[in-house]
Amino acid sequence: MVTKILLENLSEDSYVQNFSLARFCKISPEPNFVKSITMFHIQYFLGLLFIVSTTVSGQFTDRFQPHGDFDNYVIWQETDGDDGSLQARYSFKYNFFDCEIGNEKDQESFTICKDTASAKFYGYFSFTGEFDFYLGTRPSGPVINRTSNPAFHGLWEFSDSSKFFNWIDVGIEHRSNGQVVDANEKDDTPGSPTFGQFLTEIEFQNNNLEYFDAISRSANFLSVAIGKHQSEQFGWSTSYKFYFNDESEITWGDLADKDVSIKDFDILRFEFFDTYSLGSNDSSFPEITLAVEYTIGEELDKTDSVDLNIIFPYRTKYGWKIPWTLRIHSGPMDRLSNYTESIDSIGLGINFLY
Repeated sequence: MVTKILLENLSEDSYVQNFSLARFCKISPEPNFVKSITMFHIQYFLGLLFIVSTTVSGQFTDRFQPHGDFDNYVIWQETDGDDGSLQARYSFKYNFFDCEIGNEKDQESFTICKDTASAKFYGYFSFTGEFDFYLGTRPSGPVINRTSNPAFHGLWEFSDSSKFFNWIDVGIEHRSNGQVVDANEKDDTPGSPTFGQFLTEIEFQNNNLEYFDAISRSANFLSVAIGKHQSEQFGWSTSYKFYFNDESEITWGDLADKDVSIKDFDILRFEFFDTYSLGSNDSSFPEITLAVEYTIGEELDKTDSVDLNIIFPYRTKYGWKIPWTLRIHSGPMDRLSNYTESIDSIGLGINFLY
């Protein structure tokens, strides 16, 4: 009943028009559809609240903070083979154990927080989300969720800065896109010329981007990362994923029935960032930050991808900065719903943490 009411109120511009109403009703059963609507409201309320809070005050409290130096931005993105869109990414963390704040800094109570400890421990929950809004280009109903990544982390930070790496992070993570279309669904309409075929293959032949936006993807994994931050201007890290399970079957195109999974494309990641001075603090562009993220899977360089972030704050004559950011992606893993597709994109916008 709920699904019926929702469908009756969908506009003619909705993505349902790109494939039959009957198919949509079948592949989006009421529990999943209502669940996706509920997650939509919760997730984007949190994201919007966080972006506003970081813009105004930098953080809610000492424990609630931004997560990731380059994961809080809004850009206008142009993508090869797709329409332009407004893309937003947000990431935050809640420190439930931190040696620098709260009762944890009481060295008599927590030995691991003492100045003499070889490593200090931090425990935190993180959430990273990403969505696209096709503003005036194509239906996106109203936005398309790309990533939802909640995780629990334990971080050990070593006091000896001369080590090759000075921190270790271990996380239990879930990553999905919050969609509901089953990639294994087939056309079971008697007499249909495509009877028995996967719906993904049918829509792939029709180049139906809206259909592929809605394909469900998810994975659960253990992440282990090491890295070194020599300063706020320079750092590197590498991480490895141990997958428990995943929903990432490919039932269309050349990779159909080839036993492909997301770990073939994303298992090892290298990250590096550095900040360069371009002039005095009074100049229009005092500095530029380059951040590179290189990802490979079990197929190594056959399925690799790269992301480049260039942040160049512009100082106005009034003294405040506009933190311009340029983001470039090349390769697969741009979208979880169709993670095997190699995509080139470029976007320009604002980074909220600079």
